[in-house]
Amino acid sequence: MRVLILGNGGSGKSHLAKRISKLLKVEPIHLDRFYWKTNWQHTSVEEWEGMLFSHIYKEVWIMEGTPIRDIELRISLADFIIFLDMPRCLCIVRIILKGIFKLVNINRHYNDGCPIKGLSFKAIKWVWDYPYKIKPIIFPYLTKKQHVIYLKNKSETTHFIKNFHYLCKLKSKIG
Repeated sequence: MRVLILGNGGSGKSHLAKRISKLLKVEPIHLDRFYWKTNWQHTSVEEWEGMLFSHIYKEVWIMEGTPIRDIELRISLADFIIFLDMPRCLCIVRIILKGIFKLVNINRHYNDGCPIKGLSFKAIKWVWDYPYKIKPIIFPYLTKKQHVIYLKNKSETTHFIKNFHYLCKLKSKIG
């Protein structure tokens, strides 16, 4: 089972990946940890591809993150794609909170050398612009897949998690 979780910054990708990873008993792959180096520098293409290819062809994975690099490959190999389409204002509040949690050393989601992104104007602008700049890049690939689940709020996400094992059984029966 390969599960790819996509969505805006602050949409809940990491949280959902952790919840699903407990059900599938596999560690989630948080792409931001590999994509961002010290001071928010991108990894080189060689490093990125090395990391991605070391995971992407495994039989079971849960991968979450928004890097666009190799998005078509990740989407094509996923059995399930979960797109978290949360309201922008909620996402902005969450990235600000994530920044505060990182400030007090609660959130270890990013590499240590990355300053608090959630508290920067650039991060807030990126989240605000996501529906118009990033989402249109991702959506054409999603329309080619059969098993795409769109979640638009916390209640849908909670319902999805409660019923995830049923989806897995259904997927194994229909292929």
